Amino acid sequence: MSLQAKMNPHFIFNSLNSIQNFILKNEKEKANDYLLEFSKLVRIILQNSKKTKITIQNEFDTLAIYVDLEVKRLRKKFEYKIEIDASIDTSNALIPSL
Repeated sequence: MSLQAKMNPHFIFNSLNSIQNFILKNEKEKANDYLLEFSKLVRIILQNSKKTKITIQNEFDTLAIYVDLEVKRLRKKFEYKIEIDASIDTSNALIPSL
């Protein structure tokens, strides 16, 4: 259930529809880029699901991929900012996975 919470079926469906849309519009490079990023995100989430804890940096990198996919899917630019206290060592500080 925790894996499903991270990989929301709605998000998966939307992502696959976006890939299909790029293909139908003959935007092969966009379809390829999106598919590569989507597969990278799925792989990271599956790897993280086997762990009880991950680094904050790992979570940050995962979120960055997710947000990038959403920007590509929505075709709208938006800004976001993730702030982490400078005193936290993101490469060593652990948080629960998923």
